[in-house]
Amino acid sequence: MYAAGSGFTPGTNADIYVVPDQDWSDGDPIPSDITGAVETVPVVNGDVGPVLVWHAPLAPGHYDIVIDANQNGVYDASTDGLDSGSPGFVVIDMPSVPVPALTPIGIITLISLLCVAGVGMIRRRFD
Repeated sequence: MYAAGSGFTPGTNADIYVVPDQDWSDGDPIPSDITGAVETVPVVNGDVGPVLVWHAPLAPGHYDIVIDANQNGVYDASTDGLDSGSPGFVVIDMPSVPVPALTPIGIITLISLLCVAGVGMIRRRFD
């Protein structure tokens, strides 16, 4: 998962949090980052990122991304970045897809078919 933003004070640093989705109000404390680490990144020409903020595997759920521009751990509506929408993004649980396994009988059958096809091609070449 990558995050990016613009409109920040150039030459500063910002902290990027991935947090559970919530309704945000100015002055709300920013919850702990669910990825295990807050990313601190430089603001270059007013822009942040794109920055990798969450490595796979991602846990299913509803999340927000907060860019804490003044690094105070509090959501400040006038300076901080917040993903648009509620939730900011959703990670869905993907069911595993069964992969057919080759049994010994399947392998023998496959090899036999390849041999028959190969013999047929060789016979046509010599006819």
